[in-house]
Amino acid sequence: MSKSVGKIWCKVCGNSTLYHGQPAIIKCSGCGVILECKNPLVLRMLNEAYRWVDNKLIIEKRNLVRGRAIHPCETFHPTEWPARREYFEGDLRKSAKTLTGKPLMLDHEKSIPGIVIEAAFEDSWVEFLARVDDPEVLQKIREGVIKHCSVEMTFQQLEKVNGMAPRGLEFKALSFIEKMQPGDPLTHVEVWKT
Repeated sequence: MSKSVGKIWCKVCGNSTLYHGQPAIIKCSGCGVILECKNPLVLRMLNEAYRWVDNKLIIEKRNLVRGRAIHPCETFHPTEWPARREYFEGDLRKSAKTLTGKPLMLDHEKSIPGIVIEAAFEDSWVEFLARVDDPEVLQKIREGVIKHCSVEMTFQQLEKVNGMAPRGLEFKALSFIEKMQPGDPLTHVEVWKT
C-alpha cells in the first residue's frame, strides 16, 4: 500500500504545504489557516465562529481583539430613554456591517486609539474584529479585567413591543466596558489568538 504525497497552496499567505496519505486536516505550514478538512463535523467546529473574518486581515497584525457586541435580546438602561429596548435579529443582521470602521471607546466616555476592522452578523450575534492601540486597555482585556462591550448606535424609528424596538440601526462606536454594566450582559471581548 503506497502513501500518496501532495501539495496544497494557501490562498492567504501563498505558502505551499506538503501532505502524505489522506490526512483529516491540512493546515498551512506558513500561517496556520485550515486548508482542507475531510471531516465536516471537525471543520464546522474549527470554523464555528468568526468564519466571516478575512484571514488577510489578521496576518502580521498586532493588538487584535474579537468579540460579540449584541444579540437579539431585551436590554435595560435605567438612566436613558427608552429604558427598555428590544433588539430583533433582522435589525441586527441588517446593521452589523455598519460597525466596521467605527471608533473605540472605554465605558462610553473615553475615546481610545484603535478601530473596528470588520464586523458581521453570525450565530445570532453582531461579532467584531478590532485593533486596540492602547496598551493599557489591551492588557486589561488580556487579563480579563475588561471582558464586556457595548455598542453606540442611532436608529430611524422606535416600535412599541415589550419595551421599545429601535429600527433602522446604525452603529456609531464600540465601547469596552470596565466600570459599568453592559446593556447586553452576554457580550464579551477577548484578545485574538492566532
